Amino acid sequence: MEKDIKLEQVPYARDLNLILNYLKLVFPDFPHKQCQDSTRLVTKVLGLREMAGIFDELPYDNRIDWHAWNYDPQRKLFIDLTARQFNENLPEILVVPKTDERFVVKLVNTRNARSQGFNYCERSFLKDYYIYAKNPDRFYMDGRKKIIRDLTPVSLELAASL
Repeated sequence: MEKDIKLEQVPYARDLNLILNYLKLVFPDFPHKQCQDSTRLVTKVLGLREMAGIFDELPYDNRIDWHAWNYDPQRKLFIDLTARQFNENLPEILVVPKTDERFVVKLVNTRNARSQGFNYCERSFLKDYYIYAKNPDRFYMDGRKKIIRDLTPVSLELAASL
């Protein structure tokens, strides 16, 4: 197994942390079963590629046969915001060289992942992320897991529709 890379070594570390915090707000069970939405959001915000395949962190009989993560082709790194769902000892944002043997890219899985939209309403999800990124302290969730942004015309409209 390759040595993990410190998150601070990538120039977009702050953005990854912001995305991670947003995902924790939106999905109460994060990171469990949120790899595709997380990967898609990182792709849309940072331009990193979506990848999918096997994450081989667990013993063979418990191996995860479908998982998604991001790839930075410039730095040849895999970035995974949801790997911790398989092993609590992993960092919240796992950054490793693309040669890390835990990640087994499957082209069919990758193609399928890239062709699917967000599970959480793609355009709204992305728009809400950008609102959150501008001012994380004024962004919150209501009890029904819908996003409410205070003091904006959009949020008043959204709140009225709840």
